[in-house]
Amino acid sequence: MLKLVLKDFQIQKKSFLNYAFIATFLSFFFAMSGMAQMTFAMVTFPIVYGFINRALYEDEKNNTLRLLVSLPVRRKTVVHARYVSAAAIILIMALVCTAINILLNAFGVTPLQETGNGFIILAFSMLAMVFLISVYLPIAFRLGSIKAANINRFLFIGIFAASTGASIALQRIPKGQPPEFIIRLVSMFQSISIVEILLILSAAAVCTFLISMQLSIRFFEKRELF
Repeated sequence: MLKLVLKDFQIQKKSFLNYAFIATFLSFFFAMSGMAQMTFAMVTFPIVYGFINRALYEDEKNNTLRLLVSLPVRRKTVVHARYVSAAAIILIMALVCTAINILLNAFGVTPLQETGNGFIILAFSMLAMVFLISVYLPIAFRLGSIKAANINRFLFIGIFAASTGASIALQRIPKGQPPEFIIRLVSMFQSISIVEILLILSAAAVCTFLISMQLSIRFFEKRELF
C-alpha cells in the first residue's frame, strides 16, 4: 500500500508549480483584502482538491486502476491507499501552514493571530476538508473521476448558494430582534468551549472518514473496469 501512496505523490511533480502559484495568489489576495487570518485556511482547499483530483485523473487516464486490479492487488488496498494519501496531504498542509505562521511570527508578522482566532479557523477548515473529501471519494470510486468532478462542481455551487442565501437572510433580520431559534443556538454554543467543539467535530470527522472509506470499498468492488 505504501507504494500506491507514494505513487499519488510522485505524479504531482508537474503540479507543484501550479500549487505554488495558487498559494501565492490567494495569499496576496486575502492579505490585501484585509482578511489575512483566512489566508492559510483558504489556500488549503484548492491544493488538497487539486492533489486528489490529479491522482484520480491520472489513474483514469493511464488505466492504472485496470492494471492494479489485474495484478494480485486487492481493490480494498487501492481504496485504503487513496484515503491514506488524502489524509496525508491534509495533514501536510496543516503542518506547513502552522510552520509558516510560526516562522512569520518570528519576524513580527502574524497572519493567523491577527484576530486571535486564526488557528481555530485553520482547524475548522481542515475538518471541513475531511468532511468534503469523505463525500467526494465514494462518488469517485463509484462513477470515476470525470463524473465525480462534475458532480463535485454542483456540490460546491450548492454550498456556495446555501451559504450566500443564509448570509442574506441573516442580514435581513432586524437588529435587536433575532428569531428565537438563533437565540437558542447562540446560547447553546456559548455554553460549549471551542476546544470541546473541536473535539466533537474531530471525532465526527474521523467517523465520517472511516464510513466513507467503507462505502468506497463497497462501490469500487462492484465497479466494472473492463
